[in-house]
Amino acid sequence: KNLMGVFLSTDGGNTWIHKDNGLPSGENVEIRGLAVKPGDSNTVFAAGDLEDIGPFMGQFQATAGIVYRTTDGGQNWSQVLSGGNLFKDIIIDPRNPNIVYVASGFFDRQQKDKLEGVYKSTDGGNTWNQINSGIRNLYVTTLKFDPKNPQVI
Repeated sequence: KNLMGVFLSTDGGNTWIHKDNGLPSGENVEIRGLAVKPGDSNTVFAAGDLEDIGPFMGQFQATAGIVYRTTDGGQNWSQVLSGGNLFKDIIIDPRNPNIVYVASGFFDRQQKDKLEGVYKSTDGGNTWNQINSGIRNLYVTTLKFDPKNPQVI
């Protein structure tokens, strides 16, 4: 059986438990990034997209972004952000775990709505704002903190 979704292992990967209650399901759902809140492994963010599966004859798939959060170790998930293009990298500020960033846009998918760039939450994912000042290309596929200076993304 081909299972999709989010899984949890508590024994180093020997066994896995399906943990996606509340996440959308189906082959048009892709989870592309996970971020675990530092100091609270029960809080996890899942970033991805919902694709319109259709003809591939030279056309890109249209996609919309989704971000879900669990605060109970994956028992239950709820959507905290939706967007007009897929979300991929999601990162949590190592200095302040209530600050979360997510990248939107990918070159091989057509956005459903508009290009959105980078979103930031300062309240643990409850509310989000775009922070694109100075970004010229809103196809942002990767976000990483500088390991020597976490003030730099």
